[in-house]
Amino acid sequence: MKTREEKKKTKPSMFTLLSGGFMALVLILAVLLAGTRLVGLTPYAVISGSMEPEYPVGSLIYVDQVEPSEISIGDPITFVMNESLMVATHRVVDIKEDGSFITKGDANDTVDGTPVHPKNLLGRPQFSIPYLGYVSVFLASGQGRIVLLGVLGILVLSLLLPEGKSRTLKKEVAD
Repeated sequence: MKTREEKKKTKPSMFTLLSGGFMALVLILAVLLAGTRLVGLTPYAVISGSMEPEYPVGSLIYVDQVEPSEISIGDPITFVMNESLMVATHRVVDIKEDGSFITKGDANDTVDGTPVHPKNLLGRPQFSIPYLGYVSVFLASGQGRIVLLGVLGILVLSLLLPEGKSRTLKKEVAD
């Protein structure tokens, strides 16, 4: 039978639990923000309310590449809007004879001014995660990269530092 002292030594410390939970959170975020590309989904942050309530501002949508022939009226599509490579997601309200798409944001009153050429189609959204777009946009910024490097540094340090040896040693010396 283990003594009380032996049981205390086998319990994980609060630091171990917190750092383990934090590492799990970072790993989950890494999969959601970048790992989905391995299965063919590309994440995009929603920065305007044109598709609310379907895709609220701050959501991260996951887009699957599809052929233009697979798109039907009523489908939401993600596409390159203009020469500045701005990306948007709007719903297809009509398909012209030349194959271009007439789109409209769900929250907008009028259709978009320019049809979407099939070559500008990036894909069709498969699902979205609310608020994760804010994280994605922040991490892509200069400040976000600094925070990300700091977090990674802390994680590496937490893996390299010995776990509570000095505290255990002091207890043994005092006894």
